[in-house]
Amino acid sequence: MTTPEISPRDVRRVQVVNRYATPFAILLVALAIFLPSPIRSVRIIGLSLLAFSILFNLVTVGLIRRRPEILPRLKKLRLYTNLAVNVVLVYELSPYWPPIWLLLVLTPIATAIYASARQSLMTSLLIAFLIMGIHLVHGGGGLMEWGQTLSRAAFVVLLSLLLNELAHEAGLNSPRNQP
Repeated sequence: MTTPEISPRDVRRVQVVNRYATPFAILLVALAIFLPSPIRSVRIIGLSLLAFSILFNLVTVGLIRRRPEILPRLKKLRLYTNLAVNVVLVYELSPYWPPIWLLLVLTPIATAIYASARQSLMTSLLIAFLIMGIHLVHGGGGLMEWGQTLSRAAFVVLLSLLLNELAHEAGLNSPRNQP
């Protein structure tokens, strides 16, 4: 079995996604930590995960830039690590800063740019269920709150599929680029 050739375009996609997703994530988490004044333990968790995430993403993107051949291995590590960090941040910070749920949109956006329609759908459905699960664990709420949560979940799925189709039309996620 041969490994697929990694093109400069593949590396560039990682850099571009990182260029826009990382500052947005930093902004969301910083606002959630400093504006509503969460309890001390939540603030420490948030700051620690934010610092880890920044360092992790800078290091991995730098590695990919210098050694493109490791992209296939690092792609999944980046996906799962960022997703795990984002889920914990959303769970911890959502009672204090409701817009933090947008952090979970970043994973399906990246997947939509890199992967197949099926992988984009599966990732976005996972995120949709996580959004609903976090809402349920935090108490669920009434019909209005569930309507908002379902709207968020639908947004994630539909945006992911839209971006995937646009990326496919632009030739960004050609069959050769599918993991």
